[in-house]
Amino acid sequence: MQSNQTPNLPPAPPVDLAGGRPGVPNLVPPQPSTTPALLMTAAIFFGLGFVLAMLIFGMDSDSVSDQDLQVAVDKRLTEMAPTAPPTATPVPIEVLLTDYSPTLGPVDAPITIVEFSDYLCPYCANFHEQTFKPLLEHYGDLVRVVYREYPVIGTDLTEIIALSALCVNEQGMYWEYSDLLWPNQSNVRTDLLTEDQTAINEDSTILADYAEIVGADMETYNTCVTEGRYDDDVQADLQAGYGFDINGTPTFFINGKEIVGAQPIELFMDEIDTQLMALGITPPARPSNESTISGAS
Repeated sequence: MQSNQTPNLPPAPPVDLAGGRPGVPNLVPPQPSTTPALLMTAAIFFGLGFVLAMLIFGMDSDSVSDQDLQVAVDKRLTEMAPTAPPTATPVPIEVLLTDYSPTLGPVDAPITIVEFSDYLCPYCANFHEQTFKPLLEHYGDLVRVVYREYPVIGTDLTEIIALSALCVNEQGMYWEYSDLLWPNQSNVRTDLLTEDQTAINEDSTILADYAEIVGADMETYNTCVTEGRYDDDVQADLQAGYGFDINGTPTFFINGKEIVGAQPIELFMDEIDTQLMALGITPPARPSNESTISGAS
């Protein structure tokens, strides 16, 4: 069933969604190097430090030792050093949860991962194809996952997919359904569009076909989709994502701590292990060869 595999994509920064409606990727312009300015600043401080040393120690230029001068310079640089930016405050977990979102894992798991993704985002597929299942297998009942819709890449198309997925979730088959969506992004996108790829194909059956494959009751499913039962919830997720200042997909909140992008599995594990230890829970031992965890061959 999963014959069309998503190609392995290297971890990459999230798509910048600035400008216009989110979903129109814009490249983030490279920032100019600050190295020349820092070197000039250091030279100025060195000169100031020399003068400061003479004032501090009441000595003329011939009697100031290298050690005294270094102390004065270090002191001045410390005083002028910029303050490190504050660490982002975790989002309260209760604010991230809904009563309609697909969930996987025990409700009382010590770690809750809330994911905001788009079914047509290639890096979201990369995460689900390469990282998601190995991560859950490693942590078992220590982790609960909550999926929230963030249709900013495929926009209208993703909203159609999201409605279908939530209608399947209503029947308790969401995760089996999403297992078909992620590796078949290209097929889904192509089928949902007209042949010239300029409009939505009203005759597409691919989402209903997938629902039938996972065993959904089709009368219930079709009624749910036709009446747009979860359209408001999809929009609520989208607005929530805006409210959390999410500017790329996928974005995760691990017990409220934000991680952006399809990062290597080790980064997720480091954060989860840190939070487990803070709760007094010993994390599962990692295999000596971590490629085993990530599913690498």
